[in-house]
Amino acid sequence: MIQGGEGMKTLMNTHLGNITIDSEVIANYAGSVAVECFGIVGMASVNVKDGFVKLLKMDNLSTGVCVHVNNNKLVIDFHLIVAYGGNILTVSDNLTSNVKYKVEHFTGLEIDKINILNASFLAMTRAIESLNVKPEHLLIDGNRFKSKLLIPFTTIVKGDGKMMSIAAASVLAKTYRDDYMNKIAEEHPQYDWLENKGYPTAKHRDAIAQHGITPYHRLTFKGVKEFNPNPTEISLF
Repeated sequence: MIQGGEGMKTLMNTHLGNITIDSEVIANYAGSVAVECFGIVGMASVNVKDGFVKLLKMDNLSTGVCVHVNNNKLVIDFHLIVAYGGNILTVSDNLTSNVKYKVEHFTGLEIDKINILNASFLAMTRAIESLNVKPEHLLIDGNRFKSKLLIPFTTIVKGDGKMMSIAAASVLAKTYRDDYMNKIAEEHPQYDWLENKGYPTAKHRDAIAQHGITPYHRLTFKGVKEFNPNPTEISLF
């Protein structure tokens, strides 16, 4: 039996007796693992009142992490700042794989769910703030958006097929992704990423079947999730 929650002690009954774990210790460790992941700028502290986001220092990472216990398993919420230009899903999958493996090994507790809160919205906000010219209106490729920015916006589902400006941004995102795939292909040449750029070609699928998956694979994708022995639910907000 495990009892506990955010800001509380976690009590675990084992064959060795009762073990008490401070949830802040888990939060600090999970935060340190997260900031080491590719594409993560750092943990964020969010002011709920005005939506202001600030980057946390390394000695205060637990402020950006909430640890809960649900049905004897850990649920971890992250407030993250993602690097400008980074692919949110790729970064999220990479973080999920690393956090799940290392935190479960560190605590002996199974992680049931990882929530990456506001990751995509924070990344878009940072990109907009970095512009030299303030836009008058934002076109968002998707069905939702929220930000502290006082700029009107329109969400457009499958916007890259409807708006030229979104399509142009998609081209830039693809060239960035291709450069990224060329870089990580040096770590895992057996998957032929130099040629397939991560797409599920026959050679790529055969390599997954033979060598298994890497932290870079999107664990929720068909053809990948079947080879994930310990699936963890991941939510993006």
